[in-house]
Amino acid sequence: TMPPNLDLSKVKNKVKTAQQDCVTVQLTMDLYTRLPVAGPKKIPVTISKRVYVPKLPKVELADVDVTDLGLKNGEAVVRFRITNYNPFPLTIKQVNYRFRVGGDDMDIRGTETKDVTFTKRGTEIMPVHIRFQPKALPKVAFKTLFKAKKTPFNLNGAVV
Repeated sequence: TMPPNLDLSKVKNKVKTAQQDCVTVQLTMDLYTRLPVAGPKKIPVTISKRVYVPKLPKVELADVDVTDLGLKNGEAVVRFRITNYNPFPLTIKQVNYRFRVGGDDMDIRGTETKDVTFTKRGTEIMPVHIRFQPKALPKVAFKTLFKAKKTPFNLNGAVV
């Protein structure tokens, strides 16, 4: 027996670019066997299956609320509006995030580990509690007020 060598890059690309709920995946192969009386035989096999492709949710920033601002520490609640396009509920168990303003002027990283379930084909608000050190806040506030177009901000992360 020899393990099959599969190139799944085309399947991965097809799933990423699919604009529908399902794609058809087809596997075609030839099996060879040696039968005692008949000798070597080729057995063609074709398997075709419809596979459901879950759609990524749409994530938008809904609101930012600074809940505590001291000299050494600050806390805020960032609320995301998440739209689930799938015909089934979606549960997020953990959010890892990184929020940067003005390059490295303010760099906030963290993890939120609260389970949030989103209804099928619905929109929900997901709060994420962040902690930050306000020492860079005056510089960031100045840049965002007076140089807003030149001040980059970046929010990225991953969900589980």
